[in-house]
Amino acid sequence: MRGGGTRGGAHGILWWPTALGTVAGVAVGIGGGLAAVIMVCAAIYVLAAVVGRPNAAWIGFLASFPFIGAGIVLHQPWVSLAAIGLAALVLVGVGIARRTWTTASNRWQLLGILVFSAIAVAVALLGATLAAGVLVVAGLLGHAAWDVWHHVRRAVVARSYAEFCAVLDLVLAIVVAASLALDSGSAAG
Repeated sequence: MRGGGTRGGAHGILWWPTALGTVAGVAVGIGGGLAAVIMVCAAIYVLAAVVGRPNAAWIGFLASFPFIGAGIVLHQPWVSLAAIGLAALVLVGVGIARRTWTTASNRWQLLGILVFSAIAVAVALLGATLAAGVLVVAGLLGHAAWDVWHHVRRAVVARSYAEFCAVLDLVLAIVVAASLALDSGSAAG
């Protein structure tokens, strides 16, 4: 509902995106491609801002599978990062042409793509290290906060997508943190 009403509870939580985000977070945690996931999350927001349709985030999510999957299948995270980065640059250019970046909520997406892309590149540069894992957790928690901010303000993406993405990010951060803890525990033992 638009305006003052909410659906799905007092805070607009629909719950099906929460369930879907939980499953997706565990699946991604098993599948890998974490640097690409961090980058693509921000790119999806840029897509929704450029087309001016909050539900386009769901299309962006589905379209992200081959971008993330290419790097996983080829064991080359740079393939995914380059493809997502190129797509984001094209979207930013289209946004300039469409005057997307004239509104404050849309301009925030430019900061988001820069920050989360920088985190993704740093993770890829660090490789399979403890520092990369910690940075992944920080990036995912940062993006979960980004999602919540957009959900509360009903900005840029559909609230259902913001809810889904926040839960995916949070669950994935927990999976990665647990993996780091288990790895450090087994290394100490």
